[in-house]
Amino acid sequence: MLVVLADARFDAAQMDKVRDVARPMIEASRAEAGCAGYDYAQDLLEPGLMRVRELWRNEQALKDHFATPHMAAFLKGL
Repeated sequence: MLVVLADARFDAAQMDKVRDVARPMIEASRAEAGCAGYDYAQDLLEPGLMRVRELWRNEQALKDHFATPHMAAFLKGL
C-alpha cells in the first residue's frame, strides 16, 4: 500500500470553485482499479487549506493515476 498525504492551499474565497473542479477528480480517482482511498478535506481552522489523502495499491497504480484524463482536466481546472 502506498499512502500519499498532502496539503494544498487555495484562496478561501475560491473554495467553491476548487470544490467544483475537485469533485469529478475524486469520483474518477476512486473508480480507478488501483485506488484504495481518495479524499480531500477542508481544514476547519485554516480557511483555504485542503488536506489530501490517497491510498494506492502500489506504485504503478499511482503512476497510472498521473496519466489519466481526469488528472489532466483537474490540473488544467486549477
